[in-house]
Amino acid sequence: MNKKRTVFSYFIGNVVQVVINYFLPLLFIMLMNKYGILMSSFCDIMAIANTVCTINYRNIYIAKRKKAAASK
Repeated sequence: MNKKRTVFSYFIGNVVQVVINYFLPLLFIMLMNKYGILMSSFCDIMAIANTVCTINYRNIYIAKRKKAAASK
């Protein structure tokens, strides 16, 4: 895997995260009306989703660094 593919993958990951983080708040009104979800519950869901994304990206980065260091 080269630097260009890594940068591209990182860019795509950020784009997906931005779409999710901006799209879900737009759905909040529909979710609130249909399921009776409160704003505090929605904020908790968003915080958990953001944490999962951050942890996932960090784990992938660490694994790639370890693999690169092991191959040297």
